[in-house]
Amino acid sequence: MQHRPSVRAAAALVACLLATAPLDAQAQAVNPRASAAMAPAMEAAVEALVASWIERNPEAVLRAVEAARAARTAPDLADPMDGLIGPAGGDTTIVAFIDRGSPSSRAALPVLAAAASGDPALRVIVKELPLGSEAAVLAATTAVAARARGGHAFRAFEAALVAVSWPPGPAELASAAAAAGLAPEVAAGARADPTILDYLRRTRDLATSIGVTGTPAFVVGRRGIVGLRTVDEIRAAVAEARAAGAGR
Repeated sequence: MQHRPSVRAAAALVACLLATAPLDAQAQAVNPRASAAMAPAMEAAVEALVASWIERNPEAVLRAVEAARAARTAPDLADPMDGLIGPAGGDTTIVAFIDRGSPSSRAALPVLAAAASGDPALRVIVKELPLGSEAAVLAATTAVAARARGGHAFRAFEAALVAVSWPPGPAELASAAAAAGLAPEVAAGARADPTILDYLRRTRDLATSIGVTGTPAFVVGRRGIVGLRTVDEIRAAVAEARAAGAGR
């Protein structure tokens, strides 16, 4: 039976080709023009070799991607602009992807808060992932602006937003922002703030890279959970992550 080359074998082959770089550097000292022409040719040859190998072995690439996903635990997914429920240095982390336009996502927030309130070592990271309406985007950007003022402002905004009907009108959103201490112009400007928009882009890219296509979605340790869960189910997932040593 003929065995296809492994990912490791392909990587070793590419490494061997790239190992010729010092020779090219020596050639550059002798003939810079010849070396400048050689470098793109070598790069093209390596790219062609890798592309050919991937085309012949797509299943190996998929295995490598899945292994890379599995190796990432919840703390690896954190971003400095994420929301935080619970202690900053807890021994176990939940990462929650939330679309505030989704009823299930909005219902998940108090569930996560309840789970964290009964577990002083549980850290919950809230990632804004608006997938639909403009109201969801406005709520997400305002939430990120509230976080910049600290945990108290973020919690005040969350409490005020949960109390309003969905979708919130401009007055209701402004009221929730005011509860967090945000001036009206700051809340309104959050929608166009390039730093906040870049954060939303990073979150979307991360969600795509780990296979999140809907909300709410949670990563607990190395386990992914999709859909609304009860407090007991969240606590069971946390206990499982702790037992596996994957919480942090």
